[in-house]
Amino acid sequence: MIRALLVRSLGVALAAGNFALGAGSRSFNGNFGCCVASVGDVDADGVLDIAVGQPCARFGDVQFRSTEPMHGRVAIHRSSDGKLLLELHGEREQELFGASIVGLGDLDGDRADDFAVGSAFAREVRVYSGRSGTLLRRLRGFDEGDTSVFGLSLAAVEDLDGDGARELVVGSPLRPPRAGTDTTDDALGGAYVFSARTGALLRTFATGVEGVELGRWFGGVVASAGDVDGDGMDDIAIATSGELRLDLEGRRWSPRYADSTLRLELPQPLRATQSAVERELAGPSRAGRVSIFSGRTGTLIRQLTDEGSEGAPSGFGCALAALDDIDGDRRPELAVGADRAIGGGAVFVFSSATSRRLATLTGGPLANAFGWSLANVGDQDDDGIADLAIGDPARVDRSLDVWENRIGMVTLVSGRDFSALGALAEGHPDLNVTEFGFSIAALPVAPPRRSRIVVGALNSGLYGMAFTYGWAPGHEPGELRIELDGTLARASK
Repeated sequence: MIRALLVRSLGVALAAGNFALGAGSRSFNGNFGCCVASVGDVDADGVLDIAVGQPCARFGDVQFRSTEPMHGRVAIHRSSDGKLLLELHGEREQELFGASIVGLGDLDGDRADDFAVGSAFAREVRVYSGRSGTLLRRLRGFDEGDTSVFGLSLAAVEDLDGDGARELVVGSPLRPPRAGTDTTDDALGGAYVFSARTGALLRTFATGVEGVELGRWFGGVVASAGDVDGDGMDDIAIATSGELRLDLEGRRWSPRYADSTLRLELPQPLRATQSAVERELAGPSRAGRVSIFSGRTGTLIRQLTDEGSEGAPSGFGCALAALDDIDGDRRPELAVGADRAIGGGAVFVFSSATSRRLATLTGGPLANAFGWSLANVGDQDDDGIADLAIGDPARVDRSLDVWENRIGMVTLVSGRDFSALGALAEGHPDLNVTEFGFSIAALPVAPPRRSRIVVGALNSGLYGMAFTYGWAPGHEPGELRIELDGTLARASK
């Protein structure tokens, strides 16, 4: 089934409590909104909280051409009113702190939820107390090279080692091959599973180990696949989209780079320190794939590929999201983004139990990177099946005659029949909201199975924004915009 999604604005489903978070003047070139995540309730006040990553945040001189080092920053905001609860900074220069974030639940027993932050150029993942911001532990890769970008992608899966806590999956797409294994051109990449509570390494996935093709830059995206094999434990999806992805300025969608192999525009300070990574990013694209591994045993269950592209690079695997069972086999389905598919990108929905393709979704004539980001957003239409949010941060608006018009949009799709439920769209160049949909996260809230939706807008590498939509207890319908310098404004809708 191929379905082009014709969207309409959401009505009742997202009628109240919307607000926007702005990075403010002091985070110029900070990429606020590059990563958004649900981190649970970090202050134990009964309200879920949001993390926003700024991997290129500067401190000190805030001018556009500042040479101030980029340490990176993560901001934790309360989801009901946007209040800033916690602020963490990177420890070193140019370490890409905040490019990935994931909530882990309460690890230290203080009744507040904790979380992990990736610092890919430091080749490190840091686990923090949500209540105090205290560093609980550091996780590092094993046999890692200087450019392994360990922690570029993160995911949480339910308890695998029996200690009652979630486990942490860490992607390392430039991990070098193990000694004595396949050292061909397609052998880069790996992923790890750690105990989130103790930091113990539980499992390693790497190219050359399984005896099957895993794809170059394996580990670029990691996700929970749900219980695919029916053994009562979460399984793990690990993807390569056929190229290393590290877009921090939205340049991959720029018309001026349309005929170029350049898929990354690193800010100048990063270019000066990460030349080896930039060489990898300038390499040729390959066909992507998604490998699903057993959480219990670590064995490969099955692989998913974009058969329709006939091996041509389509971005297949650029984003992953597990969905509810819709084909009656009592196994979750898996949505896979392919933002470079012909026609402006696509999303494929697979039966994870059989690899059968259940649907192919496209974004219509204005799409440019449909499927770049995905999130299971719970049951938005109250039909008993979780729904899917699909980001296209490069979608254009033909009513705007603006150079490099990358306004962006998030489309909400029924998880039952893949029909369009509606769209979220905030972008407008006069409001400095572009690349809307660069990142998406969901915050489960009452009523059961329904989630609030958080959307990041990269804003062409300037400062970025994050928006949240849904039900905000204690707030009338409207929109809140919160700047990090403390300014708060409210506009009724």
